[in-house]
Amino acid sequence: AGKPPPHASLLSSGAKPPLPSGQPPAASAASSPPTLQPMTKPAGLRPALAKAPAAKVPGASPAAFGPGAVQRPLGGGLPQKGAGALGGISAGAAANKQIVKMRKVEALCKQLLDEWTSIAEDKKEESWTAVTNKFIERVPADFLATMAEQFVTGATAGAELFDAAE
Repeated sequence: AGKPPPHASLLSSGAKPPLPSGQPPAASAASSPPTLQPMTKPAGLRPALAKAPAAKVPGASPAAFGPGAVQRPLGGGLPQKGAGALGGISAGAAANKQIVKMRKVEALCKQLLDEWTSIAEDKKEESWTAVTNKFIERVPADFLATMAEQFVTGATAGAELFDAAE
Protein backbone atom coordinates (compact mmCIF):
# COMPACT_ATOMS: atom_id res chain seq x y z
CA ALA A 1 0.00 0.00 0.00
CA GLY A 2 2.91 2.35 0.75
CA LYS A 3 4.80 1.41 -2.43
CA PRO A 4 5.49 4.47 -4.67
CA PRO A 5 4.42 4.30 -8.34
CA PRO A 6 7.16 3.17 -10.79
CA HIS A 7 7.51 6.66 -12.31
CA ALA A 8 7.83 8.44 -8.92
CA SER A 9 11.61 8.24 -8.98
CA LEU A 10 11.62 9.94 -12.39
CA LEU A 11 9.47 12.81 -11.14
CA SER A 12 11.57 13.43 -8.06
CA SER A 13 14.86 13.30 -9.97
CA GLY A 14 13.66 15.57 -12.80
CA ALA A 15 14.42 12.89 -15.38
CA LYS A 16 12.02 12.42 -18.27
CA PRO A 17 10.19 9.10 -18.74
CA PRO A 18 10.96 7.10 -21.90
CA LEU A 19 8.85 7.83 -24.98
CA PRO A 20 6.22 5.28 -26.10
CA SER A 21 8.43 4.45 -29.10
CA GLY A 22 11.17 3.30 -26.73
CA GLN A 23 13.50 6.14 -27.74
CA PRO A 24 15.13 8.08 -24.92
CA PRO A 25 13.77 11.58 -24.27
CA ALA A 26 15.65 14.64 -25.52
CA ALA A 27 18.69 15.49 -23.38
CA SER A 28 17.56 19.01 -22.51
CA ALA A 29 15.11 21.72 -23.48
CA ALA A 30 18.01 23.67 -24.98
CA SER A 31 18.28 21.26 -27.89
CA SER A 32 16.36 22.19 -31.04
CA PRO A 33 12.71 21.12 -31.04
CA PRO A 34 11.70 18.48 -33.57
CA THR A 35 10.32 19.84 -36.84
CA LEU A 36 6.96 18.72 -38.09
CA GLN A 37 6.84 17.19 -41.54
CA PRO A 38 3.65 17.24 -43.59
CA MET A 39 1.99 13.88 -43.87
CA THR A 40 1.77 12.65 -47.40
CA LYS A 41 -0.20 9.78 -48.85
CA PRO A 42 1.12 7.57 -51.59
CA ALA A 43 -0.17 8.62 -55.02
CA GLY A 44 -2.56 5.68 -55.22
CA LEU A 45 -4.36 6.70 -52.00
CA ARG A 46 -4.93 10.38 -52.86
CA PRO A 47 -8.36 11.38 -54.20
CA ALA A 48 -8.38 12.43 -57.83
CA LEU A 49 -8.71 16.19 -58.30
CA ALA A 50 -11.03 17.59 -60.93
CA LYS A 51 -9.16 19.35 -63.70
CA ALA A 52 -12.20 21.29 -65.02
CA PRO A 53 -11.49 24.90 -66.00
CA ALA A 54 -12.86 27.63 -63.71
CA ALA A 55 -16.16 29.17 -64.78
CA LYS A 56 -15.74 32.53 -66.47
CA VAL A 57 -17.95 35.47 -65.67
CA PRO A 58 -18.56 37.76 -68.64
CA GLY A 59 -17.15 41.23 -68.12
CA ALA A 60 -15.11 40.30 -65.04
CA SER A 61 -11.36 40.39 -64.85
CA PRO A 62 -9.48 37.57 -63.09
CA ALA A 63 -8.58 39.99 -60.28
CA ALA A 64 -12.29 40.62 -59.61
CA PHE A 65 -12.50 37.52 -57.44
CA GLY A 66 -9.27 37.84 -55.47
CA PRO A 67 -8.97 38.74 -51.79
CA GLY A 68 -10.40 42.16 -51.01
CA ALA A 69 -12.15 42.41 -54.37
CA VAL A 70 -15.29 44.56 -54.45
CA GLN A 71 -18.20 42.93 -56.27
CA ARG A 72 -20.08 45.24 -58.63
CA PRO A 73 -23.04 44.56 -60.90
CA LEU A 74 -22.05 43.50 -64.41
CA GLY A 75 -23.80 46.50 -65.98
CA GLY A 76 -21.54 48.86 -64.04
CA GLY A 77 -22.66 51.51 -61.59
CA LEU A 78 -25.53 51.24 -59.15
CA PRO A 79 -28.89 49.68 -60.03
CA GLN A 80 -31.36 52.30 -61.20
CA LYS A 81 -34.67 50.58 -60.37
CA GLY A 82 -36.10 48.28 -57.73
CA ALA A 83 -35.21 47.63 -54.14
CA GLY A 84 -31.49 48.30 -54.57
CA ALA A 85 -31.76 51.73 -56.20
CA LEU A 86 -29.47 53.98 -54.16
CA GLY A 87 -30.20 51.98 -51.02
CA GLY A 88 -33.95 52.63 -51.17
CA ILE A 89 -36.71 50.10 -50.71
CA SER A 90 -39.38 49.23 -53.23
CA ALA A 91 -42.91 50.57 -52.89
CA GLY A 92 -44.24 47.06 -52.29
CA ALA A 93 -41.80 46.47 -49.43
CA ALA A 94 -42.69 49.84 -47.88
CA ALA A 95 -46.42 49.01 -48.11
CA ASN A 96 -45.80 45.63 -46.47
CA LYS A 97 -43.90 47.32 -43.63
CA GLN A 98 -46.85 49.63 -43.01
CA ILE A 99 -49.30 46.70 -42.97
CA VAL A 100 -47.12 44.94 -40.39
CA LYS A 101 -46.94 48.11 -38.27
CA MET A 102 -50.74 48.50 -38.39
CA ARG A 103 -51.18 44.91 -37.19
CA LYS A 104 -48.71 45.58 -34.41
CA VAL A 105 -50.59 48.73 -33.32
CA GLU A 106 -53.88 46.81 -33.30
CA ALA A 107 -52.36 43.97 -31.26
CA LEU A 108 -50.80 46.37 -28.76
CA CYS A 109 -54.08 48.29 -28.45
CA LYS A 110 -55.92 45.03 -27.73
CA GLN A 111 -53.27 44.14 -25.15
CA LEU A 112 -53.61 47.59 -23.52
CA LEU A 113 -57.38 47.24 -23.25
CA ASP A 114 -57.12 43.66 -21.95
CA GLU A 115 -54.74 44.84 -19.23
CA TRP A 116 -56.89 47.87 -18.40
CA THR A 117 -60.07 45.80 -18.04
CA SER A 118 -58.26 43.44 -15.63
CA ILE A 119 -57.24 46.28 -13.28
CA ALA A 120 -59.16 46.69 -10.02
CA GLU A 121 -62.04 49.21 -10.24
CA ASP A 122 -60.39 51.63 -7.81
CA LYS A 123 -57.30 51.86 -10.08
CA LYS A 124 -59.05 52.19 -13.47
CA GLU A 125 -59.42 55.99 -13.40
CA GLU A 126 -55.78 56.48 -12.40
CA SER A 127 -54.56 54.11 -15.11
CA TRP A 128 -56.80 55.69 -17.78
CA THR A 129 -55.43 59.13 -16.86
CA ALA A 130 -51.90 57.77 -17.37
CA VAL A 131 -52.92 56.40 -20.80
CA THR A 132 -54.57 59.66 -21.93
CA ASN A 133 -51.57 61.69 -20.74
CA LYS A 134 -49.28 59.54 -22.90
CA PHE A 135 -51.57 60.15 -25.89
CA ILE A 136 -51.58 63.91 -25.23
CA GLU A 137 -47.75 63.92 -25.08
CA ARG A 138 -47.23 62.02 -28.36
CA VAL A 139 -50.30 62.30 -30.61
CA PRO A 140 -50.91 65.44 -32.74
CA ALA A 141 -53.97 67.54 -31.77
CA ASP A 142 -55.98 66.81 -34.93
CA PHE A 143 -55.76 63.05 -34.26
CA LEU A 144 -56.77 63.63 -30.63
CA ALA A 145 -59.83 65.61 -31.84
CA THR A 146 -60.81 62.79 -34.23
CA MET A 147 -60.34 60.30 -31.42
CA ALA A 148 -62.57 62.37 -29.10
CA GLU A 149 -65.31 62.55 -31.78
CA GLN A 150 -65.12 58.79 -32.27
CA PHE A 151 -65.38 58.24 -28.50
CA VAL A 152 -68.48 60.48 -28.32
CA THR A 153 -70.07 58.74 -31.31
CA GLY A 154 -69.27 55.32 -29.87
CA ALA A 155 -70.51 56.29 -26.41
CA THR A 156 -73.77 57.72 -27.86
CA ALA A 157 -74.36 54.64 -30.01
CA GLY A 158 -73.48 52.39 -27.08
CA ALA A 159 -75.92 54.28 -24.83
CA GLU A 160 -78.67 53.98 -27.46
CA LEU A 161 -77.99 50.24 -27.78
CA PHE A 162 -77.96 49.92 -23.99
CA ASP A 163 -81.27 51.83 -23.69
CA ALA A 164 -82.87 49.72 -26.45
CA ALA A 165 -81.85 46.51 -24.66
CA GLU A 166 -83.68 47.57 -21.45
